[in-house]
Amino acid sequence: MKTLINIFLVVIVGSLLFATSCFKAEDPLYNTAATGGTSFLQFSAINSTTAMTPADADAFAIPFGIKILGAPAASDMTVKLTLLTGTTVTTSQVSLSSTSVLIKAGTVQGNIFLNVDPNAFDLSPDTLRLKLGIDPASGTPAEFGGTSTFNFVYNVCPYDILDFLGGFICNEEGYGEYNVSFTLDPEVENRIHNSNFWDWAGPGETVYYDFSGDENQIITIPDQPFIYGDGTVGSVDGTGTYDACTGKFSCDYTAWYGGDGYATHHDFYRGGKKASKMVWVKKPAFLENN
Repeated sequence: MKTLINIFLVVIVGSLLFATSCFKAEDPLYNTAATGGTSFLQFSAINSTTAMTPADADAFAIPFGIKILGAPAASDMTVKLTLLTGTTVTTSQVSLSSTSVLIKAGTVQGNIFLNVDPNAFDLSPDTLRLKLGIDPASGTPAEFGGTSTFNFVYNVCPYDILDFLGGFICNEEGYGEYNVSFTLDPEVENRIHNSNFWDWAGPGETVYYDFSGDENQIITIPDQPFIYGDGTVGSVDGTGTYDACTGKFSCDYTAWYGGDGYATHHDFYRGGKKASKMVWVKKPAFLENN
């Protein structure tokens, strides 16, 4: 799962920019002797921050554009971009789909993309930056918002084991959804207990999970005895991963019952109360005649 946060913050530079944002192309600001009918160029996103975590494994694109503050382009306009001092990202991390933006005749904006590869980033509390400017060679003034900074943060969300306590929905592959509840171990750090494993736990029985509590976001379910709902003594072991940003986690186990091991996958997430679905896609042997 990926958790992707992309926040665009429009920065208003000076009172003149504020004024221009309130006028249409035909307004007096652009059609007086003082301006000579001059139009100006501006980035559509003057400042943005993209936050990523190790859960974001897939490359993605961020759209942005160059717009005209004034009358639409009379003919096709090619706006060249230039890299500015202060850029700290590498081309393997962030790349432009083009080094220029085409604003077609009769329009006021052209768009391109930033291609971002989260896998090329290293965990860091620092913010990396891509600083772009409108090349003066484009021939149209870019006095207001002619530069733009794109910020990139690659870090993990603050981890707190308390975020994984209480009621969750368990989606069990091949079985369905049912309610479970997790409690904190009173002695072992980062350990929680599931009181309704397999939707068939014996009285007072739990399965415990050990969270790594670090940037790896790994869960270990050590091999442990478990008494099923019919009193049969078996065992459970497995591994999983969690996401400190979303509070979701997933685990794969082997549930041992009557000498047989049953591969089980669980996805846990918050949700309202839902009824258990007592349907097996393929019944374990011990349920075939029940």
